[in-house]
Amino acid sequence: MCGDRNSQGTIFATMIDHDRLFKELLSNFFCEFIELFFPTISTYWERESIEFLPQEIFTDVTEGEKKILDIVVKAKFRNQDTVFIIHTEHQSYSQAGFERRMFAYFARLHEKYALPIYPIVIYSQALLNQNMNQAIALSSVALRAFTRH
Repeated sequence: MCGDRNSQGTIFATMIDHDRLFKELLSNFFCEFIELFFPTISTYWERESIEFLPQEIFTDVTEGEKKILDIVVKAKFRNQDTVFIIHTEHQSYSQAGFERRMFAYFARLHEKYALPIYPIVIYSQALLNQNMNQAIALSSVALRAFTRH
């Protein structure tokens, strides 16, 4: 949070939209991010083929909430006509049920596109927690499936 003082000296708290800024940064440097943190993917994709897909909105019918996926990218396998999806979510705080939500996104994207899906979660919170470990396990399973394609 940042603060601005008015004429009476009161501080007005201004929230920085970290999520939007993070998405913008990641979108601008997506190829570099993948090449740096996921070099295995770099050996499988054609860098010039990436296409940012329109923002996906899924409705949770049990809770009545709309969920917007952060970044969904379609990329082409190197020297092939087939493509795959990279779904990237930014998580800045611990949230109960996050791993279930990621699995639901994975399943819905797979159902919609019928393509291999590679989910990535970027945690920017200070402490490691159980949600992060579960998300890493899900990404590891997806990476093993991805590399067998």
